[in-house]
Amino acid sequence: SDSNLVQKFNVLNIYKFRTAPRELRGILLYHFEDFSNQTIRNPDPNILPGTIHPYFAPQLFSYVNMGLEWQHWLNPMTPGENEFSYTARYAIQWDTLSVFYNTFGAALNWDFTDTLRLSVSTDQILSSEYNSSSVMANLMISLPGGRKFTPVRRK
Repeated sequence: SDSNLVQKFNVLNIYKFRTAPRELRGILLYHFEDFSNQTIRNPDPNILPGTIHPYFAPQLFSYVNMGLEWQHWLNPMTPGENEFSYTARYAIQWDTLSVFYNTFGAALNWDFTDTLRLSVSTDQILSSEYNSSSVMANLMISLPGGRKFTPVRRK
């Protein structure tokens, strides 16, 4: 709807409470955005037809997200070979506009090799401002030579 530049950064901290094959992670994320041109929030939802909520680009915007993520590998793990897992996550979030969010998500993951993963995921956001749902398919390619930790199942 307009031309705008955004500068942003994230600070992410992940703590593993439990390791694979049933991995539980605590996640703390701080996200910051700075838009070059501010767009004032318009309370009339008919201004941009087809959108769930009015487009809004504040000058400065940030949020804190805290959550848990569970990943469970479904087959015996062999480094560098097919690995299947599912992921479930829940987080709470607050932003600079004093909006509180509940976020839920789940994914099915297929690691073809150490460097190639296909995921199909869904995410839901529930808040006082708006609710949203999404379904995504992601293909992640890691650069060769990078270290990927592939846990080995204990007997």
